Amino acid sequence: DVSSGTNFYGAWYSCTALTAFPLLDVSSGTNFYGAWYSCTALIALATGLGLRMGNGTNLTYAFYGTTINTTDYSQFLVDLESVNSSSGLSFHGGGSKYNPAGGVARAALVSRGWTIVDGGAV
Repeated sequence: DVSSGTNFYGAWYSCTALTAFPLLDVSSGTNFYGAWYSCTALIALATGLGLRMGNGTNLTYAFYGTTINTTDYSQFLVDLESVNSSSGLSFHGGGSKYNPAGGVARAALVSRGWTIVDGGAV
């Protein structure tokens, strides 16, 4: 149970055998700096993870060195944009690419001053 955790700094750092991330309740989390950094085999996120990161204020290098599949990454962006109203954040999506729906959410985050690094549109 990580539902009370607030600091996920490097929590799954370099988990090279991790291919899918389950839906954990990280809704109290604020610091996700490098949380999945260099999880090189990570390709899938449970739908709703972005909904659980609404309190995140440090997403720098969150998925650096990973490439999430396009469907999951796009849904993550849609969910994140709908719940995280912060402005001026930095987010790293690794080499992950987004579809048109993810692109709309990504553009909305950027319009709020977010700096997002990822693999771009498909």
